[in-house]
Amino acid sequence: MQVKHNDVIVEAWQISDDTAPAVWVQDALQKGIVTWQSKADNQLRLHEPDSIGNCGDYLIKNGPAFKIVKAPEFTSDYQTLG
Repeated sequence: MQVKHNDVIVEAWQISDDTAPAVWVQDALQKGIVTWQSKADNQLRLHEPDSIGNCGDYLIKNGPAFKIVKAPEFTSDYQTLG
């Protein structure tokens, strides 16, 4: 989904056990940008910068850059579009 952070529109995906995540998430998984740290606990590991997101947190893509945002921060700092 597209979201707005400050004046920038970025892509966001809520971390879950969704077997068909967004195409850009599937691409990041295939390229090893992110991996399942513990699929049973729905923990996604981002390798650069090194961080872990839990189920309910968000993976954010801004151009070539990725980051994990905790759910409370996402709710307060990001605006869903559409």
